[in-house]
Amino acid sequence: MDHLQRPCAASTNDVVLTVQPFAAAVTETFDADGNFTVPNGVTQIIVEAWGGGASGGGSTNAGGISARGGGGGGGGAYVTKTLTVTPGSNLSVLVAAAVNGTSGATGTNGNPSTIAGFEPQVFAAGGTAGAGNTVGGSPAGGAGGTTAASQGDSETAGTTGGNGATGTGISSGAGGAGANGGAGGNSIGSGTNNGNNGTAPGGGGGGSRTSINNGNRTGGTGAAGRVIISYTPAPSLSASASTICQGSSTSLTAAGGSTYLWSPGGETTASISVSPTSTTTYGVTITNICPETLTQEITVTPPASPGTNGSTTVCSDGSAFDMATFLGTHEPGGSWTLGGSPHSNIFTPGTDIAGVYTYTVSGPSPCGNSSATVTVNVNTAPDAGSDATTTICTTGVPTTLISMLNGTPDAGGAWTFGGSPVSDTYTPGSSTQGTYTYTVTGTAPCGIATATVTISETPTPTWYADVDGDGFGDPAVSVQACIAPVDHVSNSGDGCVNDPTKQSPGICGCDNADDDSDGDGLADCIDPCPTSVNNGDTDGDSTLDCDDLCPNDPNKIYPGACGCGTPDADTDGDTYVDCLDACPNDPLKIAPGSCGCGNPEPGMACNDNNANTINDVVNGSCVCAGTLVVTCANDLILDLVTDANGSQTSWTIEPQGGGAPVAQGSGYASNATVAVPICLPNGNYVLRVLDSGNNGIASPGGYILRTLDGRRIVDDMGNGGFAGQSVVSQGFKLPLGNLQVEGNNCDRVDFLPTENIRVTPDAAVSAQYGITNSTSGYEWCIYDPNGGYHRTVFFSHALANSQFPAGPECATYFRWANLVSNPVPHNMLLNVRVRPIVAGVGGAFGPACRFKIDTQPSSCITTQLIGTPGPTMSCGATGKMVKASGHAGRIYAQPAVRVVNGMNLPANRYLFEIIEPISGYVRIISASNYTLVLSQWYTDPLLCGTHTYNVRVRVSFDNGTTWCPYGNVCSVSITNNQSVPFCSVPGGPMAGGTNHMFFDGDESTLEPVFSMWPNPNNGEQLYLTIKDLHEEYATANVDLFNLVGQKVSTHTIPMNGNTLNTVIALHGALANGLYVVNVTVGEQTFMQRLVID
Repeated sequence: MDHLQRPCAASTNDVVLTVQPFAAAVTETFDADGNFTVPNGVTQIIVEAWGGGASGGGSTNAGGISARGGGGGGGGAYVTKTLTVTPGSNLSVLVAAAVNGTSGATGTNGNPSTIAGFEPQVFAAGGTAGAGNTVGGSPAGGAGGTTAASQGDSETAGTTGGNGATGTGISSGAGGAGANGGAGGNSIGSGTNNGNNGTAPGGGGGGSRTSINNGNRTGGTGAAGRVIISYTPAPSLSASASTICQGSSTSLTAAGGSTYLWSPGGETTASISVSPTSTTTYGVTITNICPETLTQEITVTPPASPGTNGSTTVCSDGSAFDMATFLGTHEPGGSWTLGGSPHSNIFTPGTDIAGVYTYTVSGPSPCGNSSATVTVNVNTAPDAGSDATTTICTTGVPTTLISMLNGTPDAGGAWTFGGSPVSDTYTPGSSTQGTYTYTVTGTAPCGIATATVTISETPTPTWYADVDGDGFGDPAVSVQACIAPVDHVSNSGDGCVNDPTKQSPGICGCDNADDDSDGDGLADCIDPCPTSVNNGDTDGDSTLDCDDLCPNDPNKIYPGACGCGTPDADTDGDTYVDCLDACPNDPLKIAPGSCGCGNPEPGMACNDNNANTINDVVNGSCVCAGTLVVTCANDLILDLVTDANGSQTSWTIEPQGGGAPVAQGSGYASNATVAVPICLPNGNYVLRVLDSGNNGIASPGGYILRTLDGRRIVDDMGNGGFAGQSVVSQGFKLPLGNLQVEGNNCDRVDFLPTENIRVTPDAAVSAQYGITNSTSGYEWCIYDPNGGYHRTVFFSHALANSQFPAGPECATYFRWANLVSNPVPHNMLLNVRVRPIVAGVGGAFGPACRFKIDTQPSSCITTQLIGTPGPTMSCGATGKMVKASGHAGRIYAQPAVRVVNGMNLPANRYLFEIIEPISGYVRIISASNYTLVLSQWYTDPLLCGTHTYNVRVRVSFDNGTTWCPYGNVCSVSITNNQSVPFCSVPGGPMAGGTNHMFFDGDESTLEPVFSMWPNPNNGEQLYLTIKDLHEEYATANVDLFNLVGQKVSTHTIPMNGNTLNTVIALHGALANGLYVVNVTVGEQTFMQRLVID
């Protein structure tokens, strides 16, 4: 680039010459941080910088009648500096920011201003903060930015701020002025105010003033600094590329002037784009104050020559060729590619593929590579297949000639025979045998292809059926065909056409092997003992020795129980053969035992022929003896459910106050349910249930002591969490009284602490109301069946709670929240009993009820019909039918059990809602368990015919007083084939949505009934029936116990669905006396006393 100086000259005379600079100086002012890019051609700049002013001092309460004024902040310093710089470089300008004062404290020092990286050359210091007035006196004003702290060609210090003062009528310090810059904030002479702010650039903030106790104030803000950069522009010319490839362009850019004129071209813009075809020099005249002309040469380089694009079409079986011949004139030494992959310049038809092949030659810098293409098209050569020779059956079917050629011939060719055209079909027996020629014409530049088929004919062969697949055919079944049919062979020598193992009958005939398993020379088919060489009968019993397991015993062919030579006789008919029976003439024994054959053993039932004894058994002296009949005053039952360690459980009943046990038991099976009959005379007793493992009876085990009619004395079922002993030391008295807790309150285990319980009113107690009020009422006994808590409390007419209705029944209420001493514990399963007190005379305590105050009752739960696949599945079930036996005549809900304080509490009522949505039929019916029997209903029976019902279920845990929400709806298909009135006609009278509950007395509300007769019994036959069980069972267990709790008989009886109907043969084996008959069906137990006389 040529830089020609052409200064403007202004001449006033021949003596004075004035030279003007090329351009006027340019300035750029920064009041905040920024960037400055050095223009092209500029190598020096002049920098002016002002440091920031400091903020003034704050002030606090002066008190009394005084005032306090803070010192003024110092002003910022000023510097100038000429810097040498690089054109195009970027400078980071750092300008001092303003600083705020602090309430009631010394202000903040001012910041410096500088150029990043040039701090040692140009640096304007900020002022010093004015002192705050917090304790009185004359706080100093801040010093101005100093020359010592600044750097430049020249430095000027900022002005120091005025001092503050304390007293009446004083003024705060004024802010110092910035050097050659802005004024400082004025002082304040009266009142209470924040300090005045300084003025940019560099003015310090004034001090604040607080009069008397008007609060803290803040000094004035120190002003920001400033930076000014000055420079003189220089002319410049640059090119984006000084060397270009022929056909491309470059940009020329001039700078530094106000006008531009380009040559050649005459353009007047600062930048132009040029595309010279050869090397060219461009000039531009740049004018600011004076013009200056600069030049730039652009060198043009020609590109490489790859030739011109070409194309050709070849045949796939043609010769290889050089693709460069299709480029025309081109530079040699280039490279070939196909789809970006390298390739040679030679194209071989049949090997290389058709496509666009690219030839590339490298060009000189800055030119890139240059390319040209050759497009090669390949036509497929014709394929007539290859020559073939074939023989055809004379009676064969017509066949196309092309199918006889080898290879894969093209379709569409022409056939000739002896030079004359023929069709493509050869018909055996009519077409001429010989050589046929096939010709296929290709697409240019491809030629033609030919192939031949030479055909000769042979006679039709005969094939024989091979049914058994042994490779030999049936001579009687044949067929002539050019190709063998399925299951046919050319061999006709099979003499056993259905036997794949034989071709001739042999000894045993077709389909029978001529095997000789024992090697005795006789084929198995004619050998009486095919697996033995012995074909004789030694004992002459008409069974050959090979089939006789007792070959020397003419009476046996099997050893049996007694072996060969010994008969398997059973003289006494007891199912034990004599050789194994030590008492072969005693049908009741197979060993002599202690009493010898023909005599019963000790412990076996017998009859001593004494009408005054019962439970006759053989004693240790082999003598039959009975027990004298004792009349039982109190028949009790101990229901015992053992855990996994049943042998650890035992029990005793002792007289109150001590003495030998009057009843006891032990040695029970694990996880068993036992009902032990007990006979006790009237009196006072203590029940002890013991566990030798010292860990009680695990839930759901436990026990209940009750009377034969079901009235409970102690109920600890499912609550056996004691240690070694469960006992109510206060005992119980027999006979049992009749007074008991009112029905809805009995067995409630979810009482709230604020509730009350009530006893059924006693007529004798009520009659004493107003007569013996202080000595008549009810005594309550509340106790833990496992021992521990025990409390009795007496409520007389005089002490009855006044919150209950006044009158003779007010004393029947018991509100346990009123107990102060020894209150009823919460969250503990207890028993409660009540007795009447009439004019000071106490009656007997009545039966027990379970009872608990539950401060954490479990939430109500929902249930629905059982949906698990199995016999009880009801949700989505089909095929249910009214009065059907078994599961088909029932629907089942999922049993509902909720946990209360760790105990399982089953629901005691289930409410079934049955809806047929199309007809509007609605029936709601209650059941005492989860099974609803589809029996013959008298009230609103199910619809006639088959219908799909929507069924929901909900449960109650307090016998229907309250109900949990309904569960999910299930569909059930039920058929009712009963006649009217035992089926409802759709659209006729029914329970159409009234949502009432009906109890017919004919369905699941019926309780099972246990009947037994004759009773008294003569000891021969006993009839038993149980009807209306809520489920079907396979078997029932019937056990008979004597009065001391010994089991004397046990029977397992098959059930008929939900009915037990059987006869037990006693055979006179029971002695006269009193017995207890215990029937167990599933989880239900039934008991009755039986008298044998």
